[in-house]
Amino acid sequence: MYYNVNNETVNNINDVVDNLKKLLNKLIEKLSFNSLQIDSSEELMELFANDNDFCDDLKSMKTFMEEISLILEPLDIFSYEFYDFLSIRLMCNYIIDNLELYLQHSSFINSLLSSFFNLIHSKINKDKSQYTEVYDTFEKFLDEKEKIFYLEIYEGTHEYDDLIDEVTNMLG
Repeated sequence: MYYNVNNETVNNINDVVDNLKKLLNKLIEKLSFNSLQIDSSEELMELFANDNDFCDDLKSMKTFMEEISLILEPLDIFSYEFYDFLSIRLMCNYIIDNLELYLQHSSFINSLLSSFFNLIHSKINKDKSQYTEVYDTFEKFLDEKEKIFYLEIYEGTHEYDDLIDEVTNMLG
């Protein structure tokens, strides 16, 4: 399902939200794999690495997130949510790109997407004063998740550390 907002006039924001909900639900559905009785992470990695359907599901998750971004981007009513979703998409894609990280942190992705889903739902169903409180709570949640992501999950390559040091020394 691809919803191209750029080429269509959005007459009913509820239709857009329904499409967002469908995409988010598909993502969350793909995240819920049953707890398997496997003794080691190596066995789990081997099981999922060789499962073409599972690997295709991971690729489709990235596609769904791209579609959500494309839906949100041109809509002024979702401008703040769009930028929040870009951060969520970046974190999720990083985790999805590494099967081991995904298997370890799928609940992290699930909580991000579920919270975002609830935020979008609240945007449409609450009055502005109530939504401000919901959005503030979401922002705190997202800040906490970003800290966890960058401190505990993300591993930088340090590829440009020498260049950064050189430029810093030239400026200082």
